[in-house]
Amino acid sequence: MNARLLVTLLATFVAACGGDVAAPPAIAAVAVTSPRGNLWDIGANVALTAAARDAQGNAITGITFTWTSTNPQIVSVSPAGAVQALAVGSATIRAQTGGWERPRPVCALQCPYPPQERQPDDRGVAH
Repeated sequence: MNARLLVTLLATFVAACGGDVAAPPAIAAVAVTSPRGNLWDIGANVALTAAARDAQGNAITGITFTWTSTNPQIVSVSPAGAVQALAVGSATIRAQTGGWERPRPVCALQCPYPPQERQPDDRGVAH
């Protein structure tokens, strides 16, 4: 293959692949959600989720969050947002991305008795 043809093919390939790539939308808000507020027993777990939204309120996909705990000896958090109660106390879990941070307070409690189903009496009142 002659050099001129190779250069032409290479230039065509680079031009075709070098198109404009749209920048991801700017983050306007970050939310952290949880299926429940407190961890009711030592060893209890809950999965937090974080979501970024643009100025129109649309979810921005592909965002990676960094999770941290202000009190990791009380409440730990994994890189995926899984929270676990290690001791009685409280901590703030933070989800961080692109200069944005959203805190989520979490309390770790120790119930003095095992959970039991509450049965209604004849009047429909649970005991």
